[in-house]
Amino acid sequence: MGEVKTKIKLTNFVDLRNYENGLIPKKEVHFTEVEMLVDTGATMLTISEDVAQKIGIKKEKEIFVSLADESIHKHFKGRGILVEIGDRDCVTDCVILERGTKSLLGQIPLEEMDLVVDCRNNKLIPNPKSYKGKVTVNLK
Repeated sequence: MGEVKTKIKLTNFVDLRNYENGLIPKKEVHFTEVEMLVDTGATMLTISEDVAQKIGIKKEKEIFVSLADESIHKHFKGRGILVEIGDRDCVTDCVILERGTKSLLGQIPLEEMDLVVDCRNNKLIPNPKSYKGKVTVNLK
């Protein structure tokens, strides 16, 4: 299987709610579009410090991250990012990595948006098992 990348819109969810509640003008809602590597082996969304800064996401809590080589590294969690891919979206936390690091789309946001990797065509698609093509959440 080759790499699967996808374009994603990231928005500061607190900013968005503040705009919707009339507390700030729309121009103050921080957002960006980034190309992300879809990594079904990763748990969470990861973004670099520069992306976090661009959308106004602060380092909230120290966490430890286990990498594929089993090494453990200290990073920080960011909270409240609206992730949009096509007509699918979710609000999630993220791991903030070093400046310039590639962003990863992990399993938690993939599952919440009911998206799967089409290995044959190396792309991200809505889950073919979704009910009537709509986001379907599994509570089994």
